[in-house]
Amino acid sequence: MSMSECLLQIDHLSRIDSQTGRVFFKDFSCTVHAGDKILVDGVSGSGKSVFLRALALLDPIEQGKIYLENTLITPKNASFYRSQVLYISQMPVVEGETVRDMLELPWGLSIRKKSTFPEKNLQTYLQALQKTPDFLTQSTKLLSGGEKQLCQLLRALLINPKILLLDEPTSALDAEKVTLVEALLEQWLSMNEQPKAWFWISHDNAQKARVAERRLLVHDQRIEEVGRDELS
Repeated sequence: MSMSECLLQIDHLSRIDSQTGRVFFKDFSCTVHAGDKILVDGVSGSGKSVFLRALALLDPIEQGKIYLENTLITPKNASFYRSQVLYISQMPVVEGETVRDMLELPWGLSIRKKSTFPEKNLQTYLQALQKTPDFLTQSTKLLSGGEKQLCQLLRALLINPKILLLDEPTSALDAEKVTLVEALLEQWLSMNEQPKAWFWISHDNAQKARVAERRLLVHDQRIEEVGRDELS
């Protein structure tokens, strides 16, 4: 398969802790295409989150290369890459006085100075999550764990990256909100203005089958792709 057909190309990637010498994974290669829904699976402590953080360039990469739509990622274009490949943590950090402050924060950065805050999309996403406009005025100090996860997800969707790295994004939500979030992410993925894909970590077996069509298994210091039939 030629590079021109790839959204993301991971080429012989390795993550080794320089302090302890621990090998999380070595020599992993993978091709990601538009519309791919990839489960990152494995037992607790196997290195799933480490893999996503490395892919987001939040943790150091000892070996390997990453290409985003044919372009090799280097220190010179790493900031742009991070705006297109977003890591969504299980325990989000909340910033700003209100929910709206938190959502609008990225538009104060230099990389988005020339772009307009997508207010229309925000209202659409709020409706999809069954949240009223009053939610935007809520103090971030009063948010529940589930609401913090929703805010982090909303901000990511407003940024509209090409790839979402989802690290248990619904772990603090009740079943109804989980259903709404999954539907919203499916809606986002199907929007045609640009190619998109996601990687998703989940410990819910039913959710694993719903949100993924490919499965990466992290185990024994390596990552390997296993069959789709193992998702159910």
